Amino acid sequence: MQSVVQLLVLACLLALTAGWWQPRPGTSWDYQIGGVVVTRLVSSHFIDGFDVDAVTIALLKAAGKNVNCYFSAGSWEEWRSDANKYPASILGNPFDDWVGEKYVDIRKIDTLRPIFQARLQLAKDKKCDGIEWDNVDTYTHTSGFPLTKNDAVSFLQFLSNLTHSYGMSVALKNSPALVSELVNYFDFSIAESCAQYQECNMYLPFYNQNKAIFAVEYTTSCTGLIPQVEGILRNIAVTATGRFTQCKNYSTTPTPAPTSAP
Repeated sequence: MQSVVQLLVLACLLALTAGWWQPRPGTSWDYQIGGVVVTRLVSSHFIDGFDVDAVTIALLKAAGKNVNCYFSAGSWEEWRSDANKYPASILGNPFDDWVGEKYVDIRKIDTLRPIFQARLQLAKDKKCDGIEWDNVDTYTHTSGFPLTKNDAVSFLQFLSNLTHSYGMSVALKNSPALVSELVNYFDFSIAESCAQYQECNMYLPFYNQNKAIFAVEYTTSCTGLIPQVEGILRNIAVTATGRFTQCKNYSTTPTPAPTSAP
């Protein structure tokens, strides 16, 4: 069995030789996972992996944009096309404040693997450059399962390795307490409300490895965002027509995606 040190070395080597998109500090972005997508003067668009079709993604990429696609890993969403693939035995409590969602038992990796493989194939077919797996910090929630920090680390390592095997980059989202352990496995990070909760500094290991920290606040002020993050202000529904403010000035030159997978 591979040791933790061997796995860490492997992750570092993959990061050094990867052919997938690796956004760097200074990469501009917009967060539009809430429906119809509009093109903005940013270099990367973060969108819903199910709802946005391949034609829209092709248009974004033709405009020189990198595209990052959203899926929820730690919750079941009743409206998704693969909702019937989840056995009832791995569904937990209703998800906090989100109608139609339930927590997922992230320890059941063998059950979740084929579901996530199908999602990644969908994203690859649509030409997504990267993947945002949401709801990966559920060990801190009342999920209905006795989840631990170690369960979350193992689950996130699985998600990282699986995503990379499809030739796409992967974000660590909303898990500041796990950054130090997992920064070598992930290509960039997404931090929601890190200024509000005074957590932005916890993501700095990404910046120190020349990896972008994409920060979004659902407020009307950039106050509290640190210079090392790519901060934007959005409406809570993250819709194209809602609030969009960049908290720093950018060049609109995109970080190019590779022409082929590693």
